[in-house]
Amino acid sequence: MRYHFEGAVAGSTMPKYTEYKGNFKYDQKEGTTTLEFIDGSRFHGYFKDDEQFYGQYMWPPESRAYPNLAAKEYTGYWKGPVMQGKGMLLDKDSI
Repeated sequence: MRYHFEGAVAGSTMPKYTEYKGNFKYDQKEGTTTLEFIDGSRFHGYFKDDEQFYGQYMWPPESRAYPNLAAKEYTGYWKGPVMQGKGMLLDKDSI
């Protein structure tokens, strides 16, 4: 069975995220999406063929996993979960 779905999924069904808001097309993430992660980071952008394609990733102000990226934002292209291609990394404190 394949699903078309628009809405939010939260909890144990998607362990990498605390919440996924967006579309599914044939059981794959597709289109405009917002992901909220357990550590407080967020991705808002576009999925294509079940992979991040373009969007903005925001690290939380107190990132334990990546302290050098705390309160920074990346906006640009992705290849799956990797920032790849044209993009910009901004430090909110230095703007």
